[in-house]
Amino acid sequence: MTFHTPLRIKHEQKNVSADHFNFGDLFSTLLRRISMISYFHTDTPLQTDFAGLTTRAREVEIADQKLKWFDWTRYSSRQKTEMNLGGLIGSITLNMAGLEEFWPYLWLGQWTHVGKATSMGMGAYSINSTSLPTQP
Repeated sequence: MTFHTPLRIKHEQKNVSADHFNFGDLFSTLLRRISMISYFHTDTPLQTDFAGLTTRAREVEIADQKLKWFDWTRYSSRQKTEMNLGGLIGSITLNMAGLEEFWPYLWLGQWTHVGKATSMGMGAYSINSTSLPTQP
């Protein structure tokens, strides 16, 4: 996965840094975003095993990570001040084995983005792989 715009996710009220980044925090944030979009913008709220998926996501190990913090600021006309909106950019590599239940959400997330300030384009990512899971 390559994060093209700053990814800003929180764990225990703190921004997740490259040193503390894990798949569980990423996936739970993504699942919450997809659930909220489904709830507010469709007639069918997302029905899935939220607790089970979140628990299993915490067990997924990242095979390789090349993330760094990118500081980004923007001026808020409404608040009449400059806002700091930094986040992580770079890439992570996941071991593909056993991730089948996460793929529909990860795939969709390429269009919904993930994390804070998605309405401003933050949290954009893409999945890069020649060995994506095949459908049975």
